[in-house]
Amino acid sequence: MLNPAVIVDAVVAALQTIADLATAMNGDIERIAAFHDQYGLNVPLALAIHELKAPGVLVAWEGTQAATFNGADILRHQIGIYVRLANQAGRVPPAGYDSIWWTITNGGVNGGAQNIRQIQIIPPTLEIMDTPSVQRHTDADGLDFLIGSFVIPEIGDN
Repeated sequence: MLNPAVIVDAVVAALQTIADLATAMNGDIERIAAFHDQYGLNVPLALAIHELKAPGVLVAWEGTQAATFNGADILRHQIGIYVRLANQAGRVPPAGYDSIWWTITNGGVNGGAQNIRQIQIIPPTLEIMDTPSVQRHTDADGLDFLIGSFVIPEIGDN
């Protein structure tokens, strides 16, 4: 089984190469970042999401489930994608949550024609992800943010 932290870092690296997503992050790819649990630092994921600077994308491991595919045992890693947008007043064209999610899931990775849904994040161990899902949420301050989910199958055992 791959270390989930390695998978999170690989997803972040792929997202950082999507040109339109980098533009939506004010040209700063460091706003597309990984969340890694750091025991003793007392920074829960909920706080990291709440404090996510807008615009920003935070990528976090949500869990791993065992599954069976074609008679083989596999693992399915769930990776959370948290997105906050900045104030869009005066921005032409404005970037809405719907268009940002489209960019995340359809923008060309590494300047190529393939998007993140069509590539193996870590070949050959990770397969192409399942169809991603997303929902809009509102935090305690009444601010919107997205929670997306990538489920990525792992074949074999590293």
